[in-house]
Amino acid sequence: MKRIAAAAFICVGLFTLTSCNQRLSHTVQQWSSEFVAADYFLYANESSDSSGQAAAMSLADHAIPYEETRYFSDDRQQLEAEQVIPEMEQPAFDLYVNYLENGEIYSVNMIWSRSDGRLESSHLMVTAGYQPVEQIQDCIAIELDENGQIVEPTVTVTERDGVQIVAEGREDRAKTVTFQTEDGWYQITGSADDSYESVIELLDWFWEHPLDFSLFPIESGDAYAYAPLSEYPGVFADCLPDCEKWGLIAEQSDLMLKNGEPVSFAGYYTTDAENNEAEDAVSFNWEVHFLPESNPPFDSDGSLDQLTQQTVADILTEKGWIAFTIEENLVIIYPDTDEHADFIWQLMQSLIQL
Repeated sequence: MKRIAAAAFICVGLFTLTSCNQRLSHTVQQWSSEFVAADYFLYANESSDSSGQAAAMSLADHAIPYEETRYFSDDRQQLEAEQVIPEMEQPAFDLYVNYLENGEIYSVNMIWSRSDGRLESSHLMVTAGYQPVEQIQDCIAIELDENGQIVEPTVTVTERDGVQIVAEGREDRAKTVTFQTEDGWYQITGSADDSYESVIELLDWFWEHPLDFSLFPIESGDAYAYAPLSEYPGVFADCLPDCEKWGLIAEQSDLMLKNGEPVSFAGYYTTDAENNEAEDAVSFNWEVHFLPESNPPFDSDGSLDQLTQQTVADILTEKGWIAFTIEENLVIIYPDTDEHADFIWQLMQSLIQL
């Protein structure tokens, strides 16, 4: 199949679903209690798309008219206990809310993820809102067959309790379902590693538990901002390498602030090119995250004093990065190559001596 770009209206959220139906040769299918998850993607299975990305535009990524963002990620346990959100097995969770200029909610965005390896990774996202969304124009991919004929978009439209649900994607590709009820609009996305079932479980949850948008007033959310490390001397000092001692150049060194307080660091280091042969140069990303008791280090390989040189080398060879704790902080190192495991080990050991 050939793929070309063409301007077209995309139907998501509150966008008119009837205009989508006009582009389909398949009629709208009627939901029944016998439905399984794959039924929502019945015609989407015919797509030959190999990009691994859902063709539907993500409401979360589109340039939309919100002014501010606040985070409620730390409230996960409370929101689960109150059945505002479902209990999910994915360890990483983000919940952020976009607000209009007048302080009203434009959208609530929830992400559950896991990145323990390709076969076990997951990235599920729910975007929801109740503000009117104007129909927008965007560029989508249109496929041509071997004869140059346009292949009709392969989305599946299911009517359930009078509501039309638009589904797009395949089992081994990114997948999306979008619908609007009287309580608001929802778009649920899953990665290529997420199953039909995981996406539809979220659909069923929010079908039965419409999101209460009043639970997320702007004044209750956490505000994040960035600042250079130089503005906060001494922050995370026990978790960062000594650049002068090890001949490192910090090409990036930024802090993330939560409500004005540093909570994480992201830096990119390289060895001094003037004092090292090109083939011996080392470069790596170095992150530090403050982890309160309410946010355990789900991806830690252990505390720094528990790791051995051989363990570090094995971990870097297996997954390409290593994460370890120093008291209440999580340090993550992403070397550009695992060939410099010995140097990374020396940097880690130097932290114990601080």
